Amino acid sequence: MVLKLALQQKSDILFSDPDVLVFQAPDEIIQCIRDRAGCFFVEKNAYCVSDWIAKRASQLNLKLTKDFNAGVLFIPQHSMSIELCNALLEGWSPDVPDYFPEQTICDVLMTAAQARPLPTESYVVDNRGMWFWESDADYQPIKVRHFVGNVRHRMYISGYPMIKKAIESQL
Repeated sequence: MVLKLALQQKSDILFSDPDVLVFQAPDEIIQCIRDRAGCFFVEKNAYCVSDWIAKRASQLNLKLTKDFNAGVLFIPQHSMSIELCNALLEGWSPDVPDYFPEQTICDVLMTAAQARPLPTESYVVDNRGMWFWESDADYQPIKVRHFVGNVRHRMYISGYPMIKKAIESQL
């Protein structure tokens, strides 16, 4: 989080986790870059939130998206407030048992900066295909997929082969 805050003081940031693959032109991200508006993934019903940070945000009258996923972010220069981050962390200690403080802080800061959620039908974060008996997602409408832990194997058995095939078709 500190690195993202520092870097966005110098320039725009397009951030991606290493388990994200792009299958089609990410038009909505491109439009956010043109509009200088932040954007982020939505992971429906995931609720990966730090309760401590969420409570502190509420005390400061700040909102959370709650379905926020930091797998792909566009952060325009100077859009996230360091002062707001410091206010959120006032009273926090590493001794507080917490699993999602960075993602929750990013959620609050980007929500405060009026960042846009990316459409969930084409920017996918879900657990479809988690079990061997389940079918994988339909990739036709997917522009970008974040292969979170439970479905990371799908990146190797479905995602990479599709990208390889697309590259080979261009040769």
